[in-house]
Amino acid sequence: MKYLSFNVFKHIFKLLTSILICLTFLNFLFAEGFKIAEVKPKIITPASSSGINDYLIISYDNPNDSNVSGKIITLNGYFVADMLNNDLSAKITWNGKDDSGKVVSSGIYIYQIDVEGKVFNGTVVVAK
Repeated sequence: MKYLSFNVFKHIFKLLTSILICLTFLNFLFAEGFKIAEVKPKIITPASSSGINDYLIISYDNPNDSNVSGKIITLNGYFVADMLNNDLSAKITWNGKDDSGKVVSSGIYIYQIDVEGKVFNGTVVVAK
């Protein structure tokens, strides 16, 4: 069995490093075109029966069709729920409920939108 020389491993390492750098740069470029267009409303009332302001709706511009995901966390950093993404309408939403389907307590929550590894943060108030 023939062994590969150190130089071959060195060239493979350089090639893999170059590929990783290119992928990181492409990832940055894809996220660069992304922009949050509108966040509404800033105060949601998911427990109300009026049907008004029941959902947080975040509209975005995504010219590079990057992967978009979102989650809601507490001010202490605890996970609350994943946001529902509708790529066709370029919107991501949250219904004011945790992952088990229960309406969350009143308070301030953080939304995190992840686009190809780049994170956009903001806050939303839940009132009852």
